[in-house]
Amino acid sequence: MKINLLLSLFVVVLLFSCSQETTTTELLPLDDDTLVEVGDYAPPFKVFDLQEREFNSNKLLGKNYILWFYSAWHQSNNEAESYNTLAQKYKDDNLVVLGISKDYTLKDCKEFVKKSNLKIPIHYDSVFSGKGSLYYRYQIKSIGSSVLVNEEGKIVKFYFNYNTDLENTVEELLK
Repeated sequence: MKINLLLSLFVVVLLFSCSQETTTTELLPLDDDTLVEVGDYAPPFKVFDLQEREFNSNKLLGKNYILWFYSAWHQSNNEAESYNTLAQKYKDDNLVVLGISKDYTLKDCKEFVKKSNLKIPIHYDSVFSGKGSLYYRYQIKSIGSSVLVNEEGKIVKFYFNYNTDLENTVEELLK
């Protein structure tokens, strides 16, 4: 009797977990305790865009890119405009700027994008904290930080907010 009860409970839990939506951030295989530093290869990841389509970081191979870690509840429109301008300025120079939202809900994220008139691709880090979060993996300690990655996939520099040093480093990288 106990075995039938346990088996029934297992089946119910299995069915329930399979029926849940899977729109979450997924880090591809790496040791969960691996934290990256300048000079390390950027960890691969999967996130979802605002239309809940999957984006795999392998699409960035061979490109220089910036991951901008932001949140609607913390960012200013000026900073958003700075990333828009940076992306537009270097769009033909093999640079991609991606926003990684840390909002509580997808709705909050979408509202900020609309209000800020963001033109860069925005992705939602649905794992809010802990080892499954991109924020954790990249050791992002403050909202508004960004990571510059070269076309070899190596981390060039971390930034704690948008500043002219970021653009200067991008210019050097693209020479």
